[in-house]
Amino acid sequence: MAEISKIKFPSGNTYDIKDATAREAIASLSGGTKFLNETTTPLTDQATTNPITIDGQSVTAVNGNIVVYQSGEFIFNGTKWIKFGDLSNLGALATKDSVTLSKGSGKEVLGKSTTFNVTQPTVTVTTSTSNVPNVTSAGNASTWNFAMGTGNEAETLIISGTNGTAPTLGTDIAVVTGISSATASGAAVSANTNDTVEVAEYDDISVTIS
Repeated sequence: MAEISKIKFPSGNTYDIKDATAREAIASLSGGTKFLNETTTPLTDQATTNPITIDGQSVTAVNGNIVVYQSGEFIFNGTKWIKFGDLSNLGALATKDSVTLSKGSGKEVLGKSTTFNVTQPTVTVTTSTSNVPNVTSAGNASTWNFAMGTGNEAETLIISGTNGTAPTLGTDIAVVTGISSATASGAAVSANTNDTVEVAEYDDISVTIS
């Protein structure tokens, strides 16, 4: 049977349900309460069964005695039993005493304080070279001009201008004409492994409940 302990209205306000009968019964207790233990005697709300059996022994309940029958909690008001609790919604973990987490050996990973050292690799290149002329001056081009004269020289071809100058060469320059081989050695990046931590793997974790 479903049970209701609270009511929530459309306004969003939530109200606890007040069990007036149980409150009156508890308020009428004169000798305080005492937990007797779990009983094997069937009990229901408002039952007047008394005595009851606890641990195979007959026990006569008095005002204020509390017992557990199956998933229900009952308190005796001197005349009848009043159910005031229900343990049926408790999961298996509610009756366990400890939880053990095993993470296995895990794996080592770099921690947040790890530093990295960068080492430039050593590169060796074998080349072939050849000498080429070193031009220090490009020289000047010829500036010859050909034109017909005027007046008395109207039928005369007049040539004017100067010869150009040759380029000026300096000491030959050696240039690379080919690469026969190239090698590199040395680690580009290395990590400082002093800061390492162990972490559990996804499939290396287990939980034991006892």
